[in-house]
Amino acid sequence: MNYREALRAVRKQRLAKERGRIPVEFTLPAKDREKLGALFCVWCDGVGTRDPDAVFGSVYHIVTVGGVFKTHYDPWSGSIFGRFEHPEEVRILGVNPYSGKWNVHTGRGEDPQAVFDAWSRAIERVKL
Repeated sequence: MNYREALRAVRKQRLAKERGRIPVEFTLPAKDREKLGALFCVWCDGVGTRDPDAVFGSVYHIVTVGGVFKTHYDPWSGSIFGRFEHPEEVRILGVNPYSGKWNVHTGRGEDPQAVFDAWSRAIERVKL
C-alpha cells in the first residue's frame, strides 16, 4: 500500500466513524463474526453469569482478581468489549488504568479462533 492508498483508507475510516459505522473492508466477514460471537457466548456461559437486565445483546459478568469483569460481544464490528471494576489489580493485561476498559478489536484477515483464544487465555490468567 502506498502513501496515497493509506491516506484514502484513513479518510474512509474517519468518515465511517463520523457516520457511526465501520467500513466493510475493515471488519471481519459475517461468517467469522458469527463464529467469534458463538465462541464468546459458549465460553462465557461456562465461566460467568449472563446479565438478565442487559439491554444490548449478551452481557456477561466474570469474577476476576480485578473485581467483576463486565463483558459483551458486538456482532456488528466483531469486537469484544469489557470493563474491570478494579483496573489496578489487572494491569498485566494492559487495561486502561483509569476507566478499567479492555477491548479487543478485530479486522479483516484475522482468524476468529486465534483472537478468541488469546482473549480467553488472558481472562483465565486473572479469573478467580
